[in-house]
Amino acid sequence: MCRFHYDVMLAKHGLDCRLLFIDIDSFYYSIRTNDLYDDMTTFLHHFDTSSYLLYTSQNAKVLGKF
Repeated sequence: MCRFHYDVMLAKHGLDCRLLFIDIDSFYYSIRTNDLYDDMTTFLHHFDTSSYLLYTSQNAKVLGKF
């Protein structure tokens, strides 16, 4: 999870990305961007979106995916 924060989120958004707080298995961010959905599609391979808005079954129930 820390690798995702540093290597993906901070690399993509830099100072426009602030980690607000963390939970056991979650990060909560404040991100300044023009189009968050466009940004999310660039790193969809990190997420299991089989039950959410940006639906894809590619990572459905894969361990290690958010």
